[in-house]
Amino acid sequence: MDYTLGVDIGTTSVKTVLFDTNGKVHGYSNNGYTLYQDIPDMAEEDPDEIFSAMSDGISSVIRKANLGENELKGVSFSCAMHSLILLDADHKPLTRAITWGDNRAVKYADELKNSDKGMEIYQHTGTPIHPMTPLSKIIWLRNDKPELFKKAHCFVGIKEYIIYKLFGVLKEDYSIANATGLFNIYNMDWDEEALSVAGITADQLPELVDTTYQLKGIHEEYAKVLGISADVPFIIGASDGPLANLGVNAIKPGVVAVTIGTSGAVRVITDKPRTDPKARVFCYYLAKDMWVVGGPVNNGGVVFRWVRDQLCAPEKVTAEQMQIDPYDLLTDIAAKIPAGSDGLLFFPFLGGERAPIWDATPVVHSSVLLEPIPVLT
Repeated sequence: MDYTLGVDIGTTSVKTVLFDTNGKVHGYSNNGYTLYQDIPDMAEEDPDEIFSAMSDGISSVIRKANLGENELKGVSFSCAMHSLILLDADHKPLTRAITWGDNRAVKYADELKNSDKGMEIYQHTGTPIHPMTPLSKIIWLRNDKPELFKKAHCFVGIKEYIIYKLFGVLKEDYSIANATGLFNIYNMDWDEEALSVAGITADQLPELVDTTYQLKGIHEEYAKVLGISADVPFIIGASDGPLANLGVNAIKPGVVAVTIGTSGAVRVITDKPRTDPKARVFCYYLAKDMWVVGGPVNNGGVVFRWVRDQLCAPEKVTAEQMQIDPYDLLTDIAAKIPAGSDGLLFFPFLGGERAPIWDATPVVHSSVLLEPIPVLT
């Protein structure tokens, strides 16, 4: 039988799933890593810890499945958006992976967002101006960490770093590039104005390729570690958000996908790039003639974790004693509460908010949520 492997490089873990050609799952792993928050607004991860999690995930699934030599036909990537790693001239990391949840660029993001140039860049790139984007992070690094910025030879995300380690080339798919705030959704290339504002050149960024691009010839040392043939093709894939629509088959006009992970989002597919006059939604590439328009929220599953840790310490202990997942216990408790929670309201701005207000501060006045977003035409 033939098999394919899906690898999702997420915000908190790498998920690896082995499928046969009928879509049946034959193996699964979930390997987590540390989120470093040493100072306020920081949200970083170690790129080599993520690489190890990816390697461990693939190797464990392949080993347990006991595949024949030629049964694995391909590996494809999904990846969280907006990460940034600075590489030196030898392509060694100068920084950890700065994730979408890092808010240290808020000052510069706000300045750009409130300018005419910021709106112009949004209309070119489809990416709202926000501290999450590599565009804002690069501006912050250039201004607040100039010595580090000067040492940077390349600016990449976590998927590009992993691909470089596996294949020795710097490639970036259109979908991940689209979410950097540096990619022009009309000419499908790095945006000259965004690059100028960031203070970098296209030569400092990976080569752009489509989401179906295949890489072959993985380094022999990693082929052995992963337990696969060096000839197995790797499909570069796309970003996790747009792929969520593909995964739940929400790819026809008017069909909306709602996903909740660490964060959450609402997304719909269109056949061409579309932006909002008030820059309230994103527009990200998935595949030819398939663009994903929608809005993300910072506070998805992370709110449940906050409730578990801050409000439900006794229940957490009880769950551990019962040897069950604390979330399962809390979900059972919540199921017994009447719909509407007796009028309790909770505004989940634990880490600021993205769509539609795009304000990175932890507390936001709720009235800004009252204005509806019109259907894009």
